[in-house]
Amino acid sequence: MSAGEQASIQELLDRTVAGERLSAAAAAALLDDGEALLAVGRAAAAVRRSRVPKQQVTFALGYALAATTPGGEADLTAALAATVAAGCSEVTFRTAPVAALTRAVAAAKAHTPQLRYGLAVDAAAWTAEGVTMEEALSALRDAGLSFVVRDSDSQPAVEAQHAVSETGWLDVVAAADDLGLDAAPTIVVRAHETIAERVAQLMQVRDWQDGRRPRRGAAAARRSCVVTAAPGAGGRAVSPFDYLRTLAVLRLCLDTNTHVSAAWGHVGAEVAQLSLSFGADDLGTVQPPMPTAHTSGTGAAGQWLPRLSRDELVRLIRAAGWTPAQRDTSYGLLETF
Repeated sequence: MSAGEQASIQELLDRTVAGERLSAAAAAALLDDGEALLAVGRAAAAVRRSRVPKQQVTFALGYALAATTPGGEADLTAALAATVAAGCSEVTFRTAPVAALTRAVAAAKAHTPQLRYGLAVDAAAWTAEGVTMEEALSALRDAGLSFVVRDSDSQPAVEAQHAVSETGWLDVVAAADDLGLDAAPTIVVRAHETIAERVAQLMQVRDWQDGRRPRRGAAAARRSCVVTAAPGAGGRAVSPFDYLRTLAVLRLCLDTNTHVSAAWGHVGAEVAQLSLSFGADDLGTVQPPMPTAHTSGTGAAGQWLPRLSRDELVRLIRAAGWTPAQRDTSYGLLETF
């Protein structure tokens, strides 16, 4: 990069930090310029400090559970007891038939009301049942559901499906938000996508956030975005470089956004730690190890959440120079360490 190009990039970043809205073309230029990674990271960190001034990094603790297991309610009861014992504040169920999900959420809420219950949504499964997304979410909310997240196992691998997938998830977030459920847009960093496709994701989320009206006290939760990663064709992994630069540019792009959550299951704890210097202020939901006696309560459902104990996560955040704090799904603080 020439001295003139460096100056041009730095001027762009300075204007963005000062409050100028980043254009799609400018976002593409920042993503395309590999030599600007550290400068982009510094700018994203400055914006993060202006939006979340506390020297604090938040996280949530929770387990992913199957709605149905061979042991039935006994499995669920044991898993809920383990969830509370591990210091978790939430449980996420995997998509299942609506009737089974509704029974599981209602039973869990009745047994352990202090936990928040959520769902990893795969709306296509409901379509196959002949149930609309709004009908399913409404029934689940009435049963005790508090939040929805994107089902990471349902990410498409075909590039032509990207736009449909992102729009579909924003439709889910909008429907959940209208029903009073916590939800957040998700940017998926894919190993095989083009810069134009990545910028399209960023702009789509920004346009969506611009168009949403504030609701109740949940504006903080809706003014958030999750950045996750999905392997490409042949299992090709997303590089740390790609993940960090996308996260940083997202922080600069989403100028009405408060929280940027690094969902790091596909990129590892070390990259998650680095993300805190590239604009992230949250490390998403982490699943502590569950005692062997209770794994039948999770089945395969818990494989998509990164696994780390609370103490390990606290050490990781402190080592990066931040104060760790556990939160709930509305970004309410539960405990500071």
